[in-house]
Amino acid sequence: MNVFNRAFVSIKRNIWKSITLFSLLFLLSSLMVGAILTRSSIHATDENLRAQLPAVATIPESHFIQLDPQVIRQVGDLPYVRAFDYSFTTILNSRELEIVQLEGSDSEIGMGHTFTEGLEQFLVRGVHHPGIIDIEEGVIKLVSGRTFTEEEVEQGNVTIIPVDLMIKNQLNIGDVITLESMVFDHIEMSLNEEAHTTFNLMEAYLFATMPFEVEIVGAFSVDTEILNENEGQIGINHMELMMNQIYVSNVVTEAAHQFMFYANR
Repeated sequence: MNVFNRAFVSIKRNIWKSITLFSLLFLLSSLMVGAILTRSSIHATDENLRAQLPAVATIPESHFIQLDPQVIRQVGDLPYVRAFDYSFTTILNSRELEIVQLEGSDSEIGMGHTFTEGLEQFLVRGVHHPGIIDIEEGVIKLVSGRTFTEEEVEQGNVTIIPVDLMIKNQLNIGDVITLESMVFDHIEMSLNEEAHTTFNLMEAYLFATMPFEVEIVGAFSVDTEILNENEGQIGINHMELMMNQIYVSNVVTEAAHQFMFYANR
C-alpha cells in the first residue's frame, strides 16, 4: 500500500478529526490571505493619499535672514510648486484715520499708532492670496463686504480694514482711504523737541512721501476668543495692534518699503 492509499484510509477511519483539521487549515489560510490583502490595501491607500496631498513648506520670518520678494516669486514659479503665499508687512501713516484704542493700552509704546497729533501709524499687512489666509485659517472673520480678486491683488488698489476702525472713522464699503509712506529728516527733527507733538510741526521736516489710495472692499473682526485666551501672552498693546491692522496687496507694501529704502539713502 502506497502513501496516498494509507492517507486516504486514515482519513476515512477518522473522518471527523480530518474534517476539523481541514476546517482549521482553511480558516487559518483565509485569515492569512485576508491579512495580506488588508495590508496591501492600506499600503496602496497610503501611497494614493500621499500622492494627492502635496507637501507644505513654510519659511518663517527671521530678522537675520530676509528673502527678497522676487526670490519668493521665483521659488513659487517652480514647476513642482502647486501654490504659494507670502506676506510683506510694513508701517504706513494716515492723516485722516483715528486708531481704535483699548482700555489699558500705553499710547507711547503701542505699535498701532504714534503719539503725534494729526498723524497715526498702522501696521499694514500685504497679501498675495486673494482669499486672505488669515480669514481662511480663522484668525480674523470677514463680517462685511468681500475679499480681494486676482486683478485687485495685482493692481494693489483695495483694502480690508477692521470693522471697529470703520465704525470709529464713519467709513463704509466703497470708501477710499489714503495711506502714506513718509520719510522725515530725523537728524534735523531731533534738534526740535516739540517736533513730534503735532504733525504740523513734523511736516516741516518731511523729506518725501508716497501716497496709496485704496478702496475699502471688506471689513473684518478679530477673533475675540483668541484675544482673550492669549491676553496674558500678547499684551494689551499687541491686542490693540491687531485691532487696527489693515490688509492690502503686497504691491502696496513692497512699493512702500522700496520707496523708504531709496528715500533714506
